Amino acid sequence: MAGAVSADAAANASAAAAAAKDAASMVDYSADFDLMDGDQDGVITPAEAASNATLSAEFEILDSNNDGKLGKAELAGWSQ
Repeated sequence: MAGAVSADAAANASAAAAAAKDAASMVDYSADFDLMDGDQDGVITPAEAASNATLSAEFEILDSNNDGKLGKAELAGWSQ
């Protein structure tokens, strides 16, 4: 029985660690669009995204229309 309890505890700890990692990622995901849009042209370029490592790493995935820029609509779900 102790082995089963230990396995459950390990599984719970693993799930908690994954949840904490996701929560930490969400903090990193909260981008202030207007602050990042340095030239205030309404889009974020790769150069402007470079200040946020997560956004920079996911830039191409988020650029749904493949125009090399991220608009507010493209970031709407990302920053939630």
